[in-house]
Amino acid sequence: MVKHFEVKRLMAAALALFILAGWSEAATLVVGPNFEYQSIQAAVDAALPGDEIEIHSGTYYEHLNLTKPLRLIGIDSGQGRPVVDAGGQGSPIALKSDGTTVDGLIIKGSGAKEPGIAVLSSGNTISNNEICHQGKDGLLLQRSSNNLIAGNLLAYNGRNGIYLQQCNNNILSDNTASYNSNAGIVLEESSSNRLERNAASKNKDGILLDRSGNNLLQQNLLMSNSRDGIALQESHANRLIKNNASYDYNGVRLTNSAENRLQENFAGFCHQNGIRLVSSSGNVLWQNVLQSNGRDAYDDENDNLWYDSEQRAGNYYSELMNCSDGNGDGFCDEPYSIAGGRGIDRYPQAAIRPQGLLFIEMWTREEGTLEEGTTGRMMIDFPMYRVDGPNLRPVHALDLPADTLALAGSGLCLAGDLGGGATSSLYPVTELPYRLENATILNLQGDSATIAFKGQQKTLVPGESWQEESEEIRVVGDARMKVVVTTTITNHGRMAQVQSGTA
Repeated sequence: MVKHFEVKRLMAAALALFILAGWSEAATLVVGPNFEYQSIQAAVDAALPGDEIEIHSGTYYEHLNLTKPLRLIGIDSGQGRPVVDAGGQGSPIALKSDGTTVDGLIIKGSGAKEPGIAVLSSGNTISNNEICHQGKDGLLLQRSSNNLIAGNLLAYNGRNGIYLQQCNNNILSDNTASYNSNAGIVLEESSSNRLERNAASKNKDGILLDRSGNNLLQQNLLMSNSRDGIALQESHANRLIKNNASYDYNGVRLTNSAENRLQENFAGFCHQNGIRLVSSSGNVLWQNVLQSNGRDAYDDENDNLWYDSEQRAGNYYSELMNCSDGNGDGFCDEPYSIAGGRGIDRYPQAAIRPQGLLFIEMWTREEGTLEEGTTGRMMIDFPMYRVDGPNLRPVHALDLPADTLALAGSGLCLAGDLGGGATSSLYPVTELPYRLENATILNLQGDSATIAFKGQQKTLVPGESWQEESEEIRVVGDARMKVVVTTTITNHGRMAQVQSGTA
């Protein structure tokens, strides 16, 4: 006789097989002016759980209510990415079922008190969307967990770009949240989330944690926010690692926050403080670089540790730029007193340790002028990275060998009668000399690079370029054209590697 618990186990296994079979036979429903469905919601209503809805170019004035797991995929079929517009009322999209994907859409037109996407479920993927000009938040998650929020643009929203309320175990990566009325990204009463490689600029706060703990903030870029690049309020046991906060009012500010760890962050050119601690205790800060701020560091308590006692490593303060380092160990001979209280860094760094990899780029522009014959202009669009200020944004995550010495990029741009568009590639430099197209990286000395090109040799310091121009006659099919080739080799200096998801 089969016992009751065995019956339940067999039923669960059968149900799992049924679900897997259903998913393996998922259908694709196509939405667009010339397809079966002209309305996205009509396709949503007709779809079965696990189906994919392919949405082609066009503007869809709808309020999508998703109550089953589906994949909504935007397709640029020639007139741009599809737009979901709520027309100024309600939210364009509400996710009420676990396991839904929304990818590649432009989302706009929410009501004055509504978000662009309201996430009221878990296990969703929201990626590569433009969520701008919403009445309130671009993206709102409430009591939602295990979501992936990646590669989205959230700008000019009435409150926050991304707002998490009581949300745990989510990943927010490679999003750009800028020009929002309040903050780029907010976590409220949320824990165990991972925020990586996001960019937030021109908000009040770049990233704000309010009563939130055990979160990881890593390699985020916060620039020109009117209050704080990163702000923690009553937030405990968070880790802030390798973030870049520049040109904010405060780079990083902790208020009533304890037991946080701040390591290898950069805070520079901020109006008030690079790092500011107010009524906060038990925090540990080490190997941070604080440069050219109104005041590099402020701490009104006395029990925060401004160094790692085991590694005997403190922070770099530009205010100590010319400190004495008599024994050459890389640390100032005298401890540094933190303004505001009795905090002391016992091991302030005497010099900035190099961060990131040197990036050498060779970019070629070919512009053609037709002299005889006919030609079809060649179009290319395969960029694998883009340079965004001090950050390198590859399309795909970099899996670099351990012996990588530098990064090399090569790109080609077509113009005139020859064609249009650009393509580029990214390579790790693991040995020298290194061949980069028709140039050679001969040597790397500190942050300088010695390059050989067209029988010449030059050493480029960070920010320096070398440009050469030539002309040639090129035959393409039955066309004969003059092509002007401009090659620019640039030493970009050390770059932070930031995964973008789009070039």
